[in-house]
Amino acid sequence: MKKIYVYLNAAMGDNLYLLAACRAIKKIKRVDIVFISPPLFVQLAEACPHVSAVWQDNTLSQTQIQQLQQAHAKGRFFDFTNWSHALSPVHMVDSFLAQMGIDALAPDKQLDLNVPPSATHVIDTFYRANKLDEKPVLLVHPNIGHPNRTWPQENWFALTEMWLLSGWDVIFIGSTVNSEANKTMPTAPPAGVINAIDQFSPIETVALMQRAGMLVSCDSGPVMLAGATEIAITALYSTVSSHHRLPFRHGEAGWNCLGIDLACVNGPCARLMSSEMIFTTLLKRPFDTPTQNEFANWCVNSTPFKCLKHFSPPALYSQMAAFILRNTAV
Repeated sequence: MKKIYVYLNAAMGDNLYLLAACRAIKKIKRVDIVFISPPLFVQLAEACPHVSAVWQDNTLSQTQIQQLQQAHAKGRFFDFTNWSHALSPVHMVDSFLAQMGIDALAPDKQLDLNVPPSATHVIDTFYRANKLDEKPVLLVHPNIGHPNRTWPQENWFALTEMWLLSGWDVIFIGSTVNSEANKTMPTAPPAGVINAIDQFSPIETVALMQRAGMLVSCDSGPVMLAGATEIAITALYSTVSSHHRLPFRHGEAGWNCLGIDLACVNGPCARLMSSEMIFTTLLKRPFDTPTQNEFANWCVNSTPFKCLKHFSPPALYSQMAAFILRNTAV
């Protein structure tokens, strides 16, 4: 079987979308896939059954470098590091597949990750230690990062208190070790919350999601991790549409998901980053590829980040509660 090499220099969420695309790539192109991975995501790539081998991008041997050079010359090396995928008006998995000329069916765009028994054991131990089988469990990912994708911390804390009062156990998840230096996590969660920040690896987090009842997040990384499980997902979106990011599961984009689009009248506004007029009138510079800093701070509203700041904890709680009730009634 022919071998191809794929690479993406981006954050965890984007790499997970590419791993989801590997299912269709392998099936339709009938190839073995070598995934060139940043160090933080090697374990996840190794857990994907559609990837034949994983090479860590910062420890490539001379032999591996030569193989990549030969593959590039033969058109078998695919670098997906391109802003067009983040700004594309289609689902990110579809955007990656389009680069390879693939139009896949929804069942072939799901993220598959094999969770090792060691990760399951870690979570089983955690559940027993915290007596988590007695109540439904909500996972909260209260990241502090890109201003246009960060819900205020006081809002996360208020939402948490509502779910605690509703009889749920609440766990804060996430990591202070990220591929992007400006992302971090709260140092002290509210009383009553179980703090699991920096406690689990990404694949152990998938095992945790297999046990929990619901995840809520503004970040595509944990949302896509959850996409490898059956957990209910609530995800907040500002600069991009939920239709272009929610994971495929059971042959459906957004299965068992509540995608909340908070965009103002100008949004979802990431698409405007490809507008030459916006660059010349708003950024006051010639049109060019956007920088990561511009993407993180992008907002065209006169009140910066209004869509996130003005979305209240009671509003989110009511939508999440209705979502859970609908699922229970099915």
